[in-house]
Amino acid sequence: MKTCIVCGGSYADAECPYCHFPEISVIGDDNAPLMDYANQYRKEYLKDMKIGVLCYRWKASGEQLVLDETACQLFASGEALEQREVWCEQEFARCPEGDALPITLVTEKDGVRKEIGVSVPNLKEPGLQQVGLRLREQLRVNVLLRSGQKQTMSAPISLVGVE
Repeated sequence: MKTCIVCGGSYADAECPYCHFPEISVIGDDNAPLMDYANQYRKEYLKDMKIGVLCYRWKASGEQLVLDETACQLFASGEALEQREVWCEQEFARCPEGDALPITLVTEKDGVRKEIGVSVPNLKEPGLQQVGLRLREQLRVNVLLRSGQKQTMSAPISLVGVE
């Protein structure tokens, strides 16, 4: 098995099944041109990607809350992520229970939508919170939560589905 230098996925064929980076053999030990090519490929891969989260809207029904709507909130482009952290402008109600908050990350690229479950350490402070993303190496992101000055983040999650 080989490991993709762009996304970190394992593969046996002539290209990575996750990000489709081709297998490239080099002679000698100077891999700087190959790494430059891989970095450019990563930028191009992210260029048309949109990323966001699933939002759940609840409504009162008698004395209970019931799920009213599930909507996708796309708030980041892959191109914007290349430059910095990206935060969703919308603020969300805090979920006070539990040490971890399950969030569904959504990616859209080339007409294909993927949903990726991620666990983010929960914020205990009262108040509204925002969700954000920070790009890491190998097409991975941290999902961020913040409320006021407090911030938490998930472990790195692959944008292309590498386990």
